[in-house]
Amino acid sequence: ILADITKCAVVSTTPSDASARIRKIELIPIARRTAIVAMLTSNGVLKNRVCRTDVELTDSLVEKFYSLAAKNFVGKTVADIQTAMIQSLVVSFGENSLIMSPIIITVADLAKDIARSEVMLEGQTNLLRSYSGDNMYEILDLLKHTDVVNGLVSSGKDKINLYIGPENPYSQLSNSSMIFSRYDVNGENSGAFGIIGSTRMDYATLLPSIKYMTDIVGDLLKKTLED
Repeated sequence: ILADITKCAVVSTTPSDASARIRKIELIPIARRTAIVAMLTSNGVLKNRVCRTDVELTDSLVEKFYSLAAKNFVGKTVADIQTAMIQSLVVSFGENSLIMSPIIITVADLAKDIARSEVMLEGQTNLLRSYSGDNMYEILDLLKHTDVVNGLVSSGKDKINLYIGPENPYSQLSNSSMIFSRYDVNGENSGAFGIIGSTRMDYATLLPSIKYMTDIVGDLLKKTLED
């Protein structure tokens, strides 16, 4: 939507925060030895994975998992779910370690996924209107690097950050302007949208547009969590 409205290239990042707390973990059996493990965090991220076990997923086993999750995972940050913690838990199961290990490892994998942010890029063809060929390809090549985009988003101190020309931290963007706006979920920094275009962009129109978009996304995720 932003790419269509602004006629610029637009990047967005999914909610990601190693300090986000685990709100809920669900174990949903879908076959005798297969289940979906789902994790919901305080910043609005919901991730799930299929888990296969070596034993039948009985009601007793599912109840045992929920007891384990409530004691060891719920309320913790995703950064707390480290390898050493998982190994310690598995050892504590004793003879049941082979039964619970696949489920616990799946929980750890979900925590790692949530700690990472996904970056999406749209409106690349809009750059054709503003740049020569070489410069356009330099910008597109830069934006393919997830760590670069995440660094740009996290470098701003304000909810909306504007970089014009030489203010940009990368030489490829020295004749470009960037506007990054974060969205919050329940007061937690969750993700961001960014507009990238020529220094001749219409700032008076684009600044309110990106703020409006981030406010909507934050509100929608907040309502989803409340539901």
